[in-house]
Amino acid sequence: MAGEKTEEQGLTTADALLFAAAAGVAVGNLYWTQPLLARIAENFGVQASVGGHLMTATQVGYALGILLLVPLGDMANRRKLVTTLLALCAVSLVIAAFAPHFGVLGLSLALVGFTTVSGQVILPMAGGLAAPQDRGRIVGIVTSGVVVGILFARTVSGFIANLAGWRSIYIVAAVLNIILIFALRKRIPTAPGGVRMPYPKLILSVFTEARRVKNVGPVLLIGGFGFCALQLFWTAITFLLAAPPFGYNTLEIGLVSLVGVAGALIAAKVGGLMDRGVGIPAQGCFIALGVAAMLVSSLGSHSIILVVLAALLMSLSFQGIGILNQTTLFLLAPKSRSRLNTAFVVNNFIFAAFGSTLAAVLWDYGGWVMVSLGGAASLLIALSVWACAKKNLKAATDAARGEKTE
Repeated sequence: MAGEKTEEQGLTTADALLFAAAAGVAVGNLYWTQPLLARIAENFGVQASVGGHLMTATQVGYALGILLLVPLGDMANRRKLVTTLLALCAVSLVIAAFAPHFGVLGLSLALVGFTTVSGQVILPMAGGLAAPQDRGRIVGIVTSGVVVGILFARTVSGFIANLAGWRSIYIVAAVLNIILIFALRKRIPTAPGGVRMPYPKLILSVFTEARRVKNVGPVLLIGGFGFCALQLFWTAITFLLAAPPFGYNTLEIGLVSLVGVAGALIAAKVGGLMDRGVGIPAQGCFIALGVAAMLVSSLGSHSIILVVLAALLMSLSFQGIGILNQTTLFLLAPKSRSRLNTAFVVNNFIFAAFGSTLAAVLWDYGGWVMVSLGGAASLLIALSVWACAKKNLKAATDAARGEKTE
């Protein structure tokens, strides 16, 4: 049909930007609730700490969706898969908007998490559709949408809730999902992935592929320890800025996170480093930048300037590590991209959960300085893994980039 995307056409920058917007909305659906937890808890007459369980339900649903739905991207008709996920997520968001009591809201948000995994289907799909010489840049653009989506959701959610109540944000999110169904309908190829196997075997192959494909282990470790450090930083920064000498309110703390936009702005350029054959050396530089960010952070217990500088450096570091890691993964096994992406995201989720827990422990033990040093230690482990694996990773990615077809 005229105007429809096919596998052979490659991916234009306009397509990549549309996919970035879709990935941003999908991931943003996880974070609409975060700034509203206290208000929602008050509305339903539950303690604020109980309100925090809404984010837990959303994240658990997301983890299950990543594991059980994203691998289908290697096998199913991806247009139907992505649009179906968007439609189911829109329905879940509408249920959340009209939830009569707290339990229904928690269940509906778990369903939102479970169905809002379309971004993790789109990302490896974009890597496969991109021309080999342009793959890193395209993956960088789409990944930037994820960062912007998280920041957009966290920032805009509170403003919309103040204007029209907290339930309105879920209606707005549902409308965005429906718009994307129509926008993406002709831009995603109908051809199914190249894998044919029973669904249970497909899910099991997430783990077998991660073990089978050479050099995946170091990629997962680098990403995991990077995520751990990032989660340490952003979890504990709330403790730091809410307490003296800062005493910031929720909105002021949220504004600090906007420095993450800087990471999104460099995303396409970072992905292009892999296209030019210097992605693996650059990855070591970005990890080292993260170590420097955490050391700057350790000096910022009483200086908002140093905290913001550390947040900026951490954003640049994390974006560089993440994009180059994901591009590397997509190069290593083209026919397993969705399953390896599942392993990548689940791995990062586990390390991030550990980082969140560790943040509270280190904060109680030694405050902001100890949290920052813990983050630096995590990144130094990542740097050590990179140093041991860089030769093999460089050889593998150079060989993959040299192939003209998949």
